[in-house]
Amino acid sequence: MVLTRFTLPQVVATLASTGILAAGYTMLAPPGPQGPQGLQGPHGEQGVAGAEGPQAMQGPAGPQGPAGPAGPAGPSAAFKDASTADYVVPGAAPNEITKLLSLPFRAPTPGWAYVTASGYCNVPSEQAATQYAVYLASAADAPHDGGPVASAAFVRFPAGATMLQVPFTVTRVLPVKSGHNQVFLNFQNFSGLAGYSCQANLVAFFTAAKLP
Repeated sequence: MVLTRFTLPQVVATLASTGILAAGYTMLAPPGPQGPQGLQGPHGEQGVAGAEGPQAMQGPAGPQGPAGPAGPAGPSAAFKDASTADYVVPGAAPNEITKLLSLPFRAPTPGWAYVTASGYCNVPSEQAATQYAVYLASAADAPHDGGPVASAAFVRFPAGATMLQVPFTVTRVLPVKSGHNQVFLNFQNFSGLAGYSCQANLVAFFTAAKLP
């Protein structure tokens, strides 16, 4: 079998007649310029929020700030007083305790309170013995505790004594704490006699220290 050699023009003519050359030129042609960018599409729907994450551990405390300046010094000595506005009628049960007067005060520092009270009680004339005590205490219901003699005034009359107005003066030194404190002037009716009536004045003098 004899092979025929085709010339280049014959090859081109053959390819053109079959349409292969046009397709080939199409495939081998350079790319055209890029077209304009299209419009942005619509946003999609927002997704569901995720679950809340675990709470983080608390961080360490910061350093302590510097101390502030010291406040002004409080008074080293001061006093406060109170008085009854009208007669106070003690209770009539045996050994009953009645508060005649109270005096609240604030101490600037721990220290001492020199407390003094004065006044009088009207004693009724009854066919019964009179026996009572007026004294300074740290509570409104505190009975006479056998403290210093100067802190209480004891009164005793026999049965049938005529009505008297009996004065009293009592003093006591009490330790106090910084801040709120309160002292009381109490009346304890040992005999249970009815009809007493009293008036009084109460003074508390604060000092930070006793004399050496």
